[in-house]
Amino acid sequence: MKTKLFLFALLAMAALSVSAQSDYSNYLNKAMEKLDEGDCSSAQKFYNVYKELSGRSVSSIELLLADCTRSASKTYAINDKIKIGNYIYRVAYIEDEGKHGFAIYDLGSGPITDEMLTNRQLPTRSEMAIIASKAKDLKLDASLYYWTLDKRSSSTNYIYKLTSKDTSWDYTSNSQATLLIYRF
Repeated sequence: MKTKLFLFALLAMAALSVSAQSDYSNYLNKAMEKLDEGDCSSAQKFYNVYKELSGRSVSSIELLLADCTRSASKTYAINDKIKIGNYIYRVAYIEDEGKHGFAIYDLGSGPITDEMLTNRQLPTRSEMAIIASKAKDLKLDASLYYWTLDKRSSSTNYIYKLTSKDTSWDYTSNSQATLLIYRF
């Protein structure tokens, strides 16, 4: 009898845990809904509740919240700084009178990680051509090869040398210079 009661208690706790977990995702869903509506303040509140209850954070939602709260009238100039998470990006390209473009963060050298590819954090070869034209202003080492988002095969990506605008390729497990990109 005690064993049955103990098993019933365990099952009840597991059901409550699953139920509570689904309630947490409701806060996350509501935050996304508010982001879609452009209601940054409400989205942030729902996301904060989700983080508090679940003890988890979702970096992609945090980036969307940062984008949302950034004023639409904000304009940027080349080399302006934009803080995203723990990184400080420098604006490398602007259009629409400084309202759109991209910024870069020099991560140093290393292999490509799955997160970089999933979140599209590497520049494309086209974006690298723009970066190459501003390499001196951006204080980048133009003699290095930099990773690009563009894949050559399942285990290789294209690399780009800023001085010669040479495109080559390397295995993603090898170490090359890495720029993270933030599009705004």
